Amino acid sequence: MELTEAVAKGRREGLTVLRDVLATSVGLADPDRRAPLAKQLAEVMRELDSLPNTEAGNPVDDLKAKRAKRRAASTDKPRPVSGDKRGTRSGGARSGGGSAS
Repeated sequence: MELTEAVAKGRREGLTVLRDVLATSVGLADPDRRAPLAKQLAEVMRELDSLPNTEAGNPVDDLKAKRAKRRAASTDKPRPVSGDKRGTRSGGARSGGGSAS
């Protein structure tokens, strides 16, 4: 996208394309001319970072992503083998009576 088109679309779009143009220019510039371009690039990046994030996520998609992450994490954990009593209460079976004295 051209810089003029991006600026016409809005501040974030304009700054994003300007950042890309400056990054390319820093790489192509003579070494003695890089410092001002690098400074401008840093300022543009700082300004982009300070803009509020206007892209609100879709709540349904966010929940799906969280669920998928939980499921992936739960499959990584080893499952108890049959007969493994970890995580259960200990103390044996109750006899229904009081103390055994």
